[in-house]
Amino acid sequence: MRTAKYTNADTLLDNCTIHADTCCWTWPEANLPIPQISPTAPMAKLMGTNSVTRILFCILRHPPACRRLVSRCSTPFCVNPYHHAESHKVLRKRKQIESLGLPFDTPIKDTIDRSVYPDDDVLRSLVFKNPVYVKALGEAAMRAGTHGNLISKSTTAPRPKIKIAIKREIPKKVEPSDEDKRLADMDLDQIFDAVMMRKKRKMIDEWDDNYSVPKNDAGA
Repeated sequence: MRTAKYTNADTLLDNCTIHADTCCWTWPEANLPIPQISPTAPMAKLMGTNSVTRILFCILRHPPACRRLVSRCSTPFCVNPYHHAESHKVLRKRKQIESLGLPFDTPIKDTIDRSVYPDDDVLRSLVFKNPVYVKALGEAAMRAGTHGNLISKSTTAPRPKIKIAIKREIPKKVEPSDEDKRLADMDLDQIFDAVMMRKKRKMIDEWDDNYSVPKNDAGA
């Protein structure tokens, strides 16, 4: 039986490129609208989603209370959980909860219930073990802020530059013939007469070529 490819946060980040300058974690771009794993993968079934961004957000931050996460950076396929935030509606409610001194995990009305996600013990077992990734997560959290409010929309991980050489061929200038020059000085009637005369000459030349007498038969 084939071993599952993605089993925790470490194995997901193993498939990403970490950009130290922007703290973006870019998932390989594919013919998909967002970074995704197979919906039949054990990790997707456990988390109830195959979105890489949502899975990492849930494991490394907290289970989101909204159906869609808001991207705080402009890097395509960035899956860094600190470069994403919950919806503005949910964030406003969380701020109200904080101002009242209530626990962060206080249930929010009209949002996704916490029970749809794995238990806290399960989520803790999936967090980073690789110290390099732990450090990258801490730096991302520090630079981005709690809800990604410190990220500038201009923060974008560099993409590989592809130079395409475009060779433009300039057509050579064709000089008009002497006959075309003469036609340019004529009026419409004269041009018509000249064209008809040219056709007659062509017909005569073709007739001479087809019916010329061979040299050996001359004088017979």
